[in-house]
Amino acid sequence: MNPPRGLELDLARHPLVVVRVGRAYSNAQWDQVLLGLTAVIARGPFVLVADLRNAQMPNAVQRRSFIAMYENNDQLTRAHFLALGAVGESATLRRVITVLDWIRPAPHPVKVCATFGEAEAWAREHLPATLRQRVPPARSRPMG
Repeated sequence: MNPPRGLELDLARHPLVVVRVGRAYSNAQWDQVLLGLTAVIARGPFVLVADLRNAQMPNAVQRRSFIAMYENNDQLTRAHFLALGAVGESATLRRVITVLDWIRPAPHPVKVCATFGEAEAWAREHLPATLRQRVPPARSRPMG
């Protein structure tokens, strides 16, 4: 479920990390999530599922700060950030990912998926078997 507003960095299933992006969020919330991702990158190997369904797309400043996070942590990002599965089918999402890839190609596989389950399954396949076994099962979320 996508948060209606804001951003959520969920580490409960590490090494499968989830970011849920809502319809509106502030630069401060964006920066906080990037700080959290930077800490995850330093912690060790992981995969990320970004739930971007109906999300506010990052503005130019936010896109630059996302790229700067990669650049400032290049060695650890290459070693630890194993894959990014993005959930969402909008043309805007695909354009933003394409633009980011032109500016600074991701050092890991990226795939846009239609469903959360598809993105999670794809991302999990990029974890070494020993780490994949450590991913706790998904908790069901209440509907509504």
